[in-house]
Amino acid sequence: MPNILSELIENKLDTLEVSKIRGGYVRGDPRMSLFNGVILQALLDICREEDCFDGDREEAMEWFFSSIVSIKENFESVCDLAGVEMPRVKAFAYRIVNSDNKKTIRRQISYYLHDES
Repeated sequence: MPNILSELIENKLDTLEVSKIRGGYVRGDPRMSLFNGVILQALLDICREEDCFDGDREEAMEWFFSSIVSIKENFESVCDLAGVEMPRVKAFAYRIVNSDNKKTIRRQISYYLHDES
């Protein structure tokens, strides 16, 4: 069973099309899906406009890139429970942060995360 997060990580950001990736994705273990959702929501948050002051973007950035042990351990645990490799998720988040295409990436991830089917 493909893992949506693993599929996202493998794709280039400039060709990211969650709707196409999602076609082969079968929801399986609900716990794994839950933790995939946690990571996807944090990825959505880092795609927010930098002038948005609600704190979600900053908290997500801290979660992905912190050197504080307790935050790093939490991030590692969530990645493990989601069935994805932590270094690859972190590298993907870094690519998003440095992308000029955040708005499109946010829309694509949101499509997957909030689709009811």
